[in-house]
Amino acid sequence: MPRTFDSIVWQICKEMNYPMLRDPNFKEKRKFLYQNIDAIPICNSIDYIFLDEAQDLERQVYRILVKRFPNAKYVIVGDIFQSIQKEPRESFLWSLLQEKNPHTYNMTNTPRVPIPILCEIQSALHNHYPEFQDLISTWTSSNTDHHQGIQWYGFTSYANVFQDMENFVNQHGVQDSMILVFSSAVTVRGTLGDVSRVRRHFVQKNIPVNSNHKLMKDDSLFISTVNSSKGLERKHVFC
Repeated sequence: MPRTFDSIVWQICKEMNYPMLRDPNFKEKRKFLYQNIDAIPICNSIDYIFLDEAQDLERQVYRILVKRFPNAKYVIVGDIFQSIQKEPRESFLWSLLQEKNPHTYNMTNTPRVPIPILCEIQSALHNHYPEFQDLISTWTSSNTDHHQGIQWYGFTSYANVFQDMENFVNQHGVQDSMILVFSSAVTVRGTLGDVSRVRRHFVQKNIPVNSNHKLMKDDSLFISTVNSSKGLERKHVFC
């Protein structure tokens, strides 16, 4: 039965008569279970659990699952370098990998990432995550696309960034370009988030853009966040 971890948490909280069950307080529900681990009702009918995207779950998750499903065997899948919810070192998957579990399998070849980009990624991750230097060194790519790698620029103002974005889109074309920003949310001070701010700029320039940052339209410039664009690709990407 496919389920999200939070739906499992909700079900357990319901069985434990959690008083704020209908409130959208996912973190509080998790905290409630962590504080009441010994009281979690046991479910013996589950034999196997396949847990995906383990890099985006906190370390304590395993305590809930083991208490809830004591007879289950686990297949756990994830990529610590694709963590979008938290710093990788704080994740459930990171803690598992540090235990050097004998049944760990690593995928070290990618058919998607061109070699020049992979080399730059390896160099950056080597510096930030020395714990995995040996594994990172084994990464290879079977991608044979000719690619010049990543071009790096420094920006000093929004006006500077907008002009470079505009030049980028004019150079590569609307249909082949995507722009990725940090956040889609409105800021604490109530100003527009990055997606809305960038979208407004291009609309004012009469350049067609997608109205939904999670949906890529063929005839429009794709503006999204790094998180929401996962699995969506175009030839030229401005981050």
